[in-house]
Amino acid sequence: MFKVIITFSNGDNHTEEHTESSIVGALARLTHGPAAKGGLITEVLTVDTLDCTNFHSKWDGSRMKILFPDMSPYLGGA
Repeated sequence: MFKVIITFSNGDNHTEEHTESSIVGALARLTHGPAAKGGLITEVLTVDTLDCTNFHSKWDGSRMKILFPDMSPYLGGA
């Protein structure tokens, strides 16, 4: 099980629970969907049942930026 904590631009939070089969679709929706593209979602944090962070993304003013895991090795960065 995964817990996804969503922070909206007005400061409200919402939590969703997902399984291994639903988490990928949820993260795609929350980071690339209309609400994310419009800046309504400012942060997405995913933790597992042991409270370990699995994914963290934050609005940088123009897009959702992935903070964790570090994606730079896969995107040509150092």
